[in-house]
Amino acid sequence: LNNPLLDNIKKNSPIAFDLAVIAGKIIQNNTGKLVDDDELGFLALHLELSLNRLDEEKLKKKRIVIVCASGAGTAYMMKHNIQQIFKEQVQSIKTMNAFEAHKINKEDCDFIISTIPIENIKGIPIVQVNYKLNQEDINSIDLFISDSIEFDQIKSCFDKDLFFSNMSFDNKDEVINFLCEKLKGRTEVPDNFKSLVFERESLSATDIGNGVAIPHPTRYLLNENIVAICHLDEPLEWGTSKVNFVFLLGLSKEFNEVSEILQQTLLNIFLDI
Repeated sequence: LNNPLLDNIKKNSPIAFDLAVIAGKIIQNNTGKLVDDDELGFLALHLELSLNRLDEEKLKKKRIVIVCASGAGTAYMMKHNIQQIFKEQVQSIKTMNAFEAHKINKEDCDFIISTIPIENIKGIPIVQVNYKLNQEDINSIDLFISDSIEFDQIKSCFDKDLFFSNMSFDNKDEVINFLCEKLKGRTEVPDNFKSLVFERESLSATDIGNGVAIPHPTRYLLNENIVAICHLDEPLEWGTSKVNFVFLLGLSKEFNEVSEILQQTLLNIFLDI
């Protein structure tokens, strides 16, 4: 059957679709029958539902402290706005002035929202925003509420030496070869890494719309999470769309919290381009 939702599923549920690709390969190995993209899309819908249920089970409501210069009117206005926007994800919100910030205890707070620069409070992530929240501020808060993992851990997955701009290639195979070789010069890469990236592409192309492709191997293989990025001078055909940006994902074989949040953060960016 033709799957009219296929493009939307690939774009909005790429992790579920990736799981469906792996499941499809197992089905093919056991039955000898090819599972095409349309069927993989239907399978991905079931997997997405299961992933959402798992996320709901894992969701921990956040305890927030808002720090403003005085801790008065501005803080209370912000508290009201955050409660309205994130009401299902917030357990408690306290307000404090800047002079009280040193009293914040990490046992009672998941992260701090501050309208002013404050000294780092050990063990508690801080997001600085404008006193009148704009969309960028809301997006930053959303990342912390989704998971209060330190941004430094995500930033460590990127290396300026693995960002290549204004590149030109004839086809997607050349891009993958180039990025795999560059990755090999930065970290320990198993011999089968590149072949497994091409294997994943052969099962279903990794373009997800918005001019982005996220090639990756069919298994987690590395000792760390790392991303190699290529910006193309001219868009290339990649699956069902044209691509300007290619993000080669190398994820740790010890799949961890950073691996999961890295993927989710990238997807949030890709879908907002």
